[in-house]
Amino acid sequence: MDYQERLPPEGINTSKNSPLKEFTILLGGLILVTVVSIGLIAMFAGTIATYVPFEVELVMAESYADEGAETPAEVAAYLASLTEHLAALSDLPPGMRITMHYVDDDMVNAFATLGGNIVIFRGLLEKMPNENVLAMVVAHEIAHVKHRDPIASLARGVLVQLALNAVTGSSNADLVLGTTGLLTLLSFNRDMEEDADEQALRTLNVYYGHVACAAELFAVLHDSDDMTNVPEFFSTHPMDERRIEDLNGLAVRKGWSTRGKATPLPLAVTTGFDPASSGL
Repeated sequence: MDYQERLPPEGINTSKNSPLKEFTILLGGLILVTVVSIGLIAMFAGTIATYVPFEVELVMAESYADEGAETPAEVAAYLASLTEHLAALSDLPPGMRITMHYVDDDMVNAFATLGGNIVIFRGLLEKMPNENVLAMVVAHEIAHVKHRDPIASLARGVLVQLALNAVTGSSNADLVLGTTGLLTLLSFNRDMEEDADEQALRTLNVYYGHVACAAELFAVLHDSDDMTNVPEFFSTHPMDERRIEDLNGLAVRKGWSTRGKATPLPLAVTTGFDPASSGL
């Protein structure tokens, strides 16, 4: 056999695909893997966090203590008493306790956070037409604490943020640390909200003997503001017609009466926001 020296075929080491196309495919694959990974992190982090002892939450919550804002004595006493009574009927696990905090600010908001702490703003309290509606707010937030939603939400949010920081190369710790970061990460999903609604409704039925006015909470908030200025309460407690229907449907299925007398708010509370209105 005679050996013949030949050049290799032209383009033998060149891909027939466009470099831009290959880059797009690789980038798409990387994004898909990243999204799936972050989704898994969010799912499992929240579940695992619920096994963290409540005592650990108490220690973590010390970093977010009150700033010492003054609260009208009558308002503080009433909110503490209502919270105590509702918590006692919520079948909380041993060692779990609830602490109510009042913030003298016109923001329309309320939320549950670490260590059994619940915060309610004057802006929301002023919109309450009666105690039953207020009790729905408080019982709902107690339910979030009972179900360990704050720690689950925080764990999910922190790990997702850290994962995103690793991907993007960001080192913005303010999104993870500090009070602002905490409140940003504390967002409850629809399942958490629905479970809290059911627990709150159950508690109200035991406390009042009926669940009248419970669903009115969302209608009151919806009607009280122009939809271009949606209350802050909706940012973590989304309102829609289906949610109201679900509450009414749940009451029917459980045999809880939706008819009953609304309990008025104490005069000291309704006049406690404005010293002039109470003659002080």
